[in-house]
Amino acid sequence: MSRLAPELGIDGVKLAAICREHRIPYPGSGYWSRISMGRDAELPPLPEIDGEDPLITIAPKPPKRPRAPEAISPLAQVNEATGDESASPVAPQEAQSKTPSPASMVKDRLVKPHPLIAGWIADHERRRREAKTNRDPWSYRTAPEPHTDLDRRRFRILDALFRALEARGAKVSESAQGQLSVTIDGQTIEFQVREKARQVKVVEGEGRSAYTRTKLVGTGKLTFAIKTYLRGRHNEERLETDKKPLETQLPAIIDRLFEGAVILKDWEEERAREHQRYEAERKRRAELQRVAEENEKRQAKLAELAGNWQTAQTMRAFIEAVKAVPHDANATIADKSVADWLTWAEETADSLDVSGGGPQRLFEVLGTVKAARSAWSV
Repeated sequence: MSRLAPELGIDGVKLAAICREHRIPYPGSGYWSRISMGRDAELPPLPEIDGEDPLITIAPKPPKRPRAPEAISPLAQVNEATGDESASPVAPQEAQSKTPSPASMVKDRLVKPHPLIAGWIADHERRRREAKTNRDPWSYRTAPEPHTDLDRRRFRILDALFRALEARGAKVSESAQGQLSVTIDGQTIEFQVREKARQVKVVEGEGRSAYTRTKLVGTGKLTFAIKTYLRGRHNEERLETDKKPLETQLPAIIDRLFEGAVILKDWEEERAREHQRYEAERKRRAELQRVAEENEKRQAKLAELAGNWQTAQTMRAFIEAVKAVPHDANATIADKSVADWLTWAEETADSLDVSGGGPQRLFEVLGTVKAARSAWSV
């Protein structure tokens, strides 16, 4: 998809959507990796066409016009939590004459922030008010610092990102741990926008322990990172530079999130197919084991029946030899007559011998021998 789509003038997400719309199968995630490793990789065949051949029209994206990155507006110096528009250093005429670029998604200030961001600002202000009214010195020292210009800029970027994602049908949420996530087509991707930090050496005399040699300091630059594991280049962070601020990267970030949802969905389907193949193989092996155990038990039963037949033959010959000796058939022994004892002995020999019923009786007995069905075969 990533190689073919640019030749058609579109991106991989759009090409995947066209394939799904027309029921055209395409290699899922991990397909080419399997091929490169010499492993089997299944690909569903093309579906049969009903009626005439369908015509698929692919409209390439218009080329983007190069433009210089916009400078960060001085309105970022305004405390947006207060909503005080009078603090704007830009004249009304200058603000009216400024027409934002179509690619620019970030507002100069937050008038009606996204509900998530509005909740962050309100919670931050509440904690600061509580710390000021609390006489506990520890509460005052641990109170959150006022929002910096970088914080307010981050809020504006996130506001534009949230609204753009929701405009395309996605759902943005926040976990209990404060992790941001977006749900696209049933797939949830966690991400974050934070300040890039770097390690610097600790200057002597700062009161730090001797083993602490470095510390983290902010760089004043923002970075976007996808926290959910996605195979391939989609796990790369997007760092901003002086020439390429994060505001200008928002369209690519949004496309990256939607591409990630496609990857997760393909990966989920691939795992489901792998699980089905695993379950089918597990049941096949369990059935083979059951048949082998059943066959072994029937062989043992056949050997037992053959031994019983030989025993029955010996018993019959012995009974005939006993009957040949002159005897009183009416004599009573242990409440039975001699004739009754002879009948019992013959019936006992017959009960051990199943050959009298022919092959049908023999295999009826063997057919009752079953191996216990293993839980693995369920």
